[in-house]
Amino acid sequence: MRILMISHIYPSRADTVYGSFVHSQVRALQDLGCELMVLAPTAMAPFPLYIIKEKWRRFHATPKRDKYQGVDVVYPRIIRTPGAALFQFSGLNYYYALKQYALAEHKKRPFNLIHAQVAYPDGWAAARLAEDLNLPLVLTFHGQELQKIVHWSNKLKSLVEEALHKAAAVVVPSAKMEALARKHGVAAAKLHLIYNGLDPLPQAELPREIQEKIKGKQVLLSVGRLEQEKGFQHNIEALNMLKEGHPDLVYLLVGDGAYRGRLHELAKQLRLQERVIFAGLQPRDKVQPYYANSHVFSMPSRDESFGIVYLEAMAAGLPVIGTEGEGIAPLLGGNLGRLVKHGDTRALAQQIAELLDPAVAAELGQRGRAAAAGFTWQQNAHSLLQIYKNLIQAGMS
Repeated sequence: MRILMISHIYPSRADTVYGSFVHSQVRALQDLGCELMVLAPTAMAPFPLYIIKEKWRRFHATPKRDKYQGVDVVYPRIIRTPGAALFQFSGLNYYYALKQYALAEHKKRPFNLIHAQVAYPDGWAAARLAEDLNLPLVLTFHGQELQKIVHWSNKLKSLVEEALHKAAAVVVPSAKMEALARKHGVAAAKLHLIYNGLDPLPQAELPREIQEKIKGKQVLLSVGRLEQEKGFQHNIEALNMLKEGHPDLVYLLVGDGAYRGRLHELAKQLRLQERVIFAGLQPRDKVQPYYANSHVFSMPSRDESFGIVYLEAMAAGLPVIGTEGEGIAPLLGGNLGRLVKHGDTRALAQQIAELLDPAVAAELGQRGRAAAAGFTWQQNAHSLLQIYKNLIQAGMS
């Protein structure tokens, strides 16, 4: 079985973190005997952008073709368009960038099926390619399409829904996303809830400067992109409420993003500069010691379709705080963690304080570790493979 996977969220030698979960899924499918090729659209990085901005340096350093950890990956260059007005043309942009590679590879050795990650632009472009090649399309969406993009304009809403309609099967990672898919017209018969998996993190050591900053401290941890919707500012505000009663509590953030400057500013305003520690973006093989040396994990995020970092924290035995109504909520709400309303800083501070109790933390951590062990990419891939087989068989009959 030969599968064409299309995903702009995919790691490369220049950025091993971005979309690493999609790569994990691809490798698990390979282990089951599938042959996969990945088309990962990557933004062109013109001078001087790749000189002055780290994100564009990573785009510029991404190879055009690679054998990335045993997976054949092509990174076609696309024009990255800012704002909703131009974003409505991104589907066409992706389609024409991908078409030459897809047709050439299909001519060499035909694909049996196309699987796209993200409904727009990837899924919309993949739907056109699927029509060109007369192949079934599987579409996985991860949340942004139905939580953000559909609200940017009526045109974008129609493009997202068009991709969902044309897919032969739609895969979602949580009950929250399943409900949103149904709201946007996806028939129950082609909708599949398949949870994400979890890769064991390799052992590593903390950088010496981080060790020195957290030595003898109670550590509140977050891991993720530093964006406003992740709620990291609420953790800082909660820390401010707890600073007198918990003088040894520090907040460790692992990740980078557009909101970093605002978080720095907030910590400074609250005179918490010494207690809010920015560790920066870390490759996956360096993340494990941050979990291992922390006491509570908190990411009171909104617009979260699932959140693999919650599973990573649970697997490390940490008590975990998430947000009511989000993708992870059914899991954490079932005696495996704690939930708060997004933006309810007082409730967040109370939950953090309770979880700093070693006995409470140990009990939740033990249950969480056991539950996290059940989320594997092997299980995820087995479920996907059955969908693939059913679609291919239906197409042959």
